[in-house]
Amino acid sequence: MKTLQNYIAITGEQHLPKRPEKNENAKIITRSPLAALLMCSLLITLYGCGKPSDNPTPPVVNISACTIASDVDQALGLRNFEYDDKGLLTKMTGLNYYYGPFVRTITSAKAVDAYPTSSVDGLGNHYNGTINITYNYTGGSGNIYDGNPEFMHQIFKGSNQPSAIISDSLYQFKYDDAKKHLTSVLIAVPFGGYKDANGFALFRYELNFTYDANDNVTQIKIVSDLVRKVNVPQSGESRIDYLQTSDELLNITYDNKPSPYTAIFKYWKFIGNDFSGFGAYNLDKVRFWAGRCAILSKNNPVKITGKLITTNGAAAADINSTLTYQYNDKDFPITVALDGSGINSFTYNCK
Repeated sequence: MKTLQNYIAITGEQHLPKRPEKNENAKIITRSPLAALLMCSLLITLYGCGKPSDNPTPPVVNISACTIASDVDQALGLRNFEYDDKGLLTKMTGLNYYYGPFVRTITSAKAVDAYPTSSVDGLGNHYNGTINITYNYTGGSGNIYDGNPEFMHQIFKGSNQPSAIISDSLYQFKYDDAKKHLTSVLIAVPFGGYKDANGFALFRYELNFTYDANDNVTQIKIVSDLVRKVNVPQSGESRIDYLQTSDELLNITYDNKPSPYTAIFKYWKFIGNDFSGFGAYNLDKVRFWAGRCAILSKNNPVKITGKLITTNGAAAADINSTLTYQYNDKDFPITVALDGSGINSFTYNCK
């Protein structure tokens, strides 16, 4: 079992409905309150120093034969991609089945989703105002097109007169292998929520990725990080215990054809909050991870096996799914089916 990392992420609000189940193989790690305070201070130090730089946008060398023009996302519907004269993605439009049509604008330091003055949320309630979601990136080079941010702040602002909704979520990105792949996404959740029978409360999810020599994600592990404070009456002292559990593990194999997102492979995985969908109650979990593999990897997933929680509150189920593709004359996918049912289609601008 993996030991606790020496970093921690804190957020104001996060809506991830999954609750960790008891795992007999879970490992408890004890830390003093001072150690916990130092860990929190480390994040503050890192984040404070991770301000966007004034570096100019780097020149783009696009060697891909095809640049994606559109696809169909599970939550956002048909998406159209637009580029500047340097080949950088600067705009995306989508339907969003929950909030309505929107426009995403992308710059080197942030992305912004702007919705019209009348939008609908996932419960069918009407907003009589606007929705704006801003994704701010810090750390790394300070330029999102370089594909190495350390943090992303997602700030959701929705006005539904006479009230307003504001939430702030923090994501942390780690690059812990020799080729500096994205190896972990840490998604913080608020303290003080659900506690299990032993008094542990969830404070973070880890999405951990392992790659092969072809830069494809061949294993995904979902880890729940929990914490509890224990008072010791005999000594009058207290301690902080950490617990990690993991019931979800996927293994993935690939074809030898280029991913639809090859032209934007370096940075597209960071644009927006796609990773948070792993816990959404209304998304097909296998389809979700097939889509994430496509943006994290250079080739296309053809087989996904392992254990995955497909229904919130249920135990992890066995997964054994197959993806099949039709390709264009440049070997890029134009359709994909999951276990025989079509789930996505792609169009391109090809050289």
